[in-house]
Amino acid sequence: MMKVKKIIKTISLVLLTIGGLVTIGWTAAFFAVRYGWTNVAGQVDQDSSWYNQTLPLENNYKIETSTIEVISLPRAVTSSLGILVDNLTTSTVCQLKLINQVGYANPAKTWQTALARPELGWRFVTAAALSQWLTYRQGQETAADDSLKQCMKELLNKQETLDSLDWSAKKVLFTWQNGEEWVVIEKALIKDSEVIKKAASQAGIKPRILVSAAIVEQLRLYYTQRELFEKFFKPLNILASANKMAWGVMAIKEKTAIAIEEHLKDKESSFYLGEKTEALLDMPAGNQTDIRYQRLTNEKDHYYSYLYGGLYLAQVIKQWSRSGYDISSRPEILVTLFNIGFNNSKPKDNPQVGGSRININGRDYSFGGLGYEFYYSEALNKEFPY
Repeated sequence: MMKVKKIIKTISLVLLTIGGLVTIGWTAAFFAVRYGWTNVAGQVDQDSSWYNQTLPLENNYKIETSTIEVISLPRAVTSSLGILVDNLTTSTVCQLKLINQVGYANPAKTWQTALARPELGWRFVTAAALSQWLTYRQGQETAADDSLKQCMKELLNKQETLDSLDWSAKKVLFTWQNGEEWVVIEKALIKDSEVIKKAASQAGIKPRILVSAAIVEQLRLYYTQRELFEKFFKPLNILASANKMAWGVMAIKEKTAIAIEEHLKDKESSFYLGEKTEALLDMPAGNQTDIRYQRLTNEKDHYYSYLYGGLYLAQVIKQWSRSGYDISSRPEILVTLFNIGFNNSKPKDNPQVGGSRININGRDYSFGGLGYEFYYSEALNKEFPY
């Protein structure tokens, strides 16, 4: 009898110890995110100046000179494949060709999308090629740029070059798509696809723009607190648990949530979206702090988390629009602004891409750069089209 009691006592102590450790881990994670201990100092993306080469001229931005080629593109949206190809630069075509030649599937998938939807126009192909090129040349800049210049000299027919891309290529170019983290995030976002589309529609933005910001937040949580999430969240289906600790899938902080709510009501604010959205975040009677927290940390329904994030993005789009700048189709700027906050959203020519630094498998990304890379990748393009 004494032996049985001793065994029960030992098991109870072990269970209590495990429970205590888990509680400590969850508490540490909560306060790490709640008080910003997981934040990484913001910075300007080292490739910031490259992104402006895909801007349409009517956006009133100053088009910067690329280190490879000055790009001058027409105002009209391309509506046919022939016109699309004519307006692509040799630089863009060569970028796709060179990356495809070493076995990466991304260029062929980009061209496959353009063949199916030529109305996306030159900007889509140019931006996708640029995203791939910035990743491909990482660490081999001189050799890659020399190869690009040589290709541009020798390129005779853009259409033939694009048609000759190897569709059997298998290698995945983007490092964030090569880990188990992406598999979990991808499945979770597909599961949330209808909720994401509803929130984006309510906010008045493209679902893919909203997903671009959500994905960067999730990748940040995985890779900046690797050990914490490996120990306490991975066994519990990571994404749902991380959402609670990070105030939702969009990692909305309380002060940001309050500002989003206030902008919806303030007709004098440059972030004001109009009467149709004023009531979107109205709360029932009760403790608003508690209601807001419950909305953002609801593990069973992420709608409000996505809605707050979508409204944030819509509000900065409106702010910039009032100053004469259209950033509605610039994921690199929107995700940067999502990271650095309302106070740092200052409409201007040639805004810089950047934000917090995220290291994924040895490569440093900025918030905006990673958002751009996802947006123009083939990832989740069926669920969240361009």
